[in-house]
Amino acid sequence: MGSMVGTGTAILTPLTDSKVISSYLPKEAISGLVCLISCAIGMVFTMETGNYWFDIFNDYAATLSLLLIVLVEIIAVCYVYGLKR
Repeated sequence: MGSMVGTGTAILTPLTDSKVISSYLPKEAISGLVCLISCAIGMVFTMETGNYWFDIFNDYAATLSLLLIVLVEIIAVCYVYGLKR
């Protein structure tokens, strides 16, 4: 339960701090939209083909996003500290 609160906060904080989105919608509406979108995505995994979709998501989506995060992190560290260091 605690990790889900952390994940929700990690999604909501940049959205509510953004001037573009927060100028049109109040914080409660942004939270509600994020919850509805998360619920809709979660419903895909609970249907008859949920195990199939979970395997696809687990094999491809999670791997690619982690690879992208690591790549951006390496580039950021090289930019901050330099390549010769």
